[in-house]
Amino acid sequence: MNLIKFLTTVTSFSKILAAVLFIALPFAGFYLGIKYEAQFTQYLEGRTTLDRYNLKPTPSKTQDASTANWKTYTNSTYGYTVKIPGHWTVSERNFIGNINKIFVSPPSNEAPNRSSSISFFVIKASEYQTYNLSTEISTQAQFTAWLKNPVSTDTHQRRYKIGTTTINDTLEAVKFVSQNLPGDPTEPTYNIGTWIHRNGVNYYIDLGPYKESAEKLLPIYDQVISTFKFTTP
Repeated sequence: MNLIKFLTTVTSFSKILAAVLFIALPFAGFYLGIKYEAQFTQYLEGRTTLDRYNLKPTPSKTQDASTANWKTYTNSTYGYTVKIPGHWTVSERNFIGNINKIFVSPPSNEAPNRSSSISFFVIKASEYQTYNLSTEISTQAQFTAWLKNPVSTDTHQRRYKIGTTTINDTLEAVKFVSQNLPGDPTEPTYNIGTWIHRNGVNYYIDLGPYKESAEKLLPIYDQVISTFKFTTP
């Protein structure tokens, strides 16, 4: 009974002790919180450093992830390679004389009724007269002029410039549109072309011949162009 009475009796000492605890406990809690935060921050910094070394490296900017799984087409006759979608087909057709065109086409289930394809056509500047072909875009001088000329604002022409591009940071090329005009006796055609002239040889990479499907395939066409490389210096 005396113990219970002692514990429950309010004395001056107990009042002082209560006041001290009332003041000290918040400061103690604040101090412990600061210590915990410092230790936790140190842990996070260590964890971040560790994770930085464990992360897989990201592809460099020179890699094109969208074409990484494409297949490579190599033309040993004309010395170039290019990447194309893995499920597209490659065919070769005679164009004129002993000159062939290479066609790269999407599968039928991905193509509209009037589907366009990408074609590769290579001809020497000296062969235009042999086959009685138009020499409007064939010589080094013409290629240089087309590179310098501004983009055309008149789209009602059979052939007009839409831009220039640099492939693999070194290879200059001219981009143009070639089309039939209203009133022409032939079926309407629309081709987007990329023209490269190198050592007296012209390389044409075209997308067509139907405007609607060509415009839908334009992003893939631009990616194909970006992978074009010569196999010889």
